[in-house]
Amino acid sequence: MDDNTNFSLVSLKFFDKNLEAEFKQDYLVRSLKLRRYTLVVAIFMYAVFILLDLAIIPEMQASCLWLRFGLVCPAILFALLITHTKYDFRSRDAVNLVTESICSFGTIFLIAHASSPGNHIYYGGLLLCVLFYYILVPDWIISNISSWLTFGTFICIAVFYTDIPWLFLFGNTFIFFFFNLTCMFGCYVIERSERIEFLQRCIIERQNEELQQALAHAEDEKFKAESLARLDPLTDLANRRHFFTLADRELARRDRHPHPLSLLMIDVDHFKQFNDRYGHQAGDLVLKGVAKTIRQAIRRSDTACRYGGEEFAVLLPETEAVAALQLAQRLLASIEGTIVAHGEKLLGVTASLGVATLNHDEKIDTTTLLDRADQALYEAKEFGRNQLRVWSRTPGNKVAGTLIYPPGVVG
Repeated sequence: MDDNTNFSLVSLKFFDKNLEAEFKQDYLVRSLKLRRYTLVVAIFMYAVFILLDLAIIPEMQASCLWLRFGLVCPAILFALLITHTKYDFRSRDAVNLVTESICSFGTIFLIAHASSPGNHIYYGGLLLCVLFYYILVPDWIISNISSWLTFGTFICIAVFYTDIPWLFLFGNTFIFFFFNLTCMFGCYVIERSERIEFLQRCIIERQNEELQQALAHAEDEKFKAESLARLDPLTDLANRRHFFTLADRELARRDRHPHPLSLLMIDVDHFKQFNDRYGHQAGDLVLKGVAKTIRQAIRRSDTACRYGGEEFAVLLPETEAVAALQLAQRLLASIEGTIVAHGEKLLGVTASLGVATLNHDEKIDTTTLLDRADQALYEAKEFGRNQLRVWSRTPGNKVAGTLIYPPGVVG
């Protein structure tokens, strides 16, 4: 984008009014210290030049004192005080224009009333004023108005109210004109650079904001993708792969700090009949209902997953056999009490459960623990379903028939 298309090449104002207001506010804040320093220096210089008055025009001592300390210095001080108030932004241009006009008037007054060669010396002071307007307070429009008004006033006063020889007047006018022209160009370049820099900062800030939004969106998408990679999309439980990751991590922690660990395997009874008789939508509703029941029954520290098809697994860290059995019985009863609404039909659900528990001194991997719970689950399904079985081992270290715990209270 071409920077020159955003503001007028003559007035340097942005075509966008909101952007122009933002620039002025930004420039006011960034240039505030410079403006204050400039005003302090101006007061000091105008006050110090009283020494020049006393040396060159001692007969005008009273007028010079009144001019410097009764008019110009108080005007500059008033402008300095305004910069410390809330009215500075709205009144800045008017205050600058009035203050600069008073400074110019004071110097031109001395040129008009001082005799030669004193008036030639004050001509240098007038150029110094203009230099201040253009360089230290680089406001393109206000600086030009003040400087060219100063130039015009000087010409009128010099022609009609002074005895400056025409040759000197022509030379002073010539120098003053091109001095103004040079300073005007310098002020133009400074403000144009300020505006281009501000515009580039706005573009960078907007691009940075867009980048931040894009990064935030990417993070959201990454989180969603990671969630999809971890969760089963139908039940919102952990998927099988994520479950294995968490289970392996828990077994590794258990190896470092031995503690009991239990695992439940759950299988929905006669699930194929739901799909065959009522359709796959009904089967999905059954799986969602069972998953909801499991989530409500387990602790925050437990991990439930959809292991595959109609099978679920629940990892129970720091849970001994008795506590695991109590949870399994409550879960079995809760699933049996689950009613799934499909259209006008209410579908009842039951499930079979297998339980496996590791003691403190056992060290096995995740697959072995799952196999134990799956063996117990197989026994529960073989012996009538809607019941739970617990994996156990005989003294001869052979897998024995699992114990039966119906949905009553564990004794």
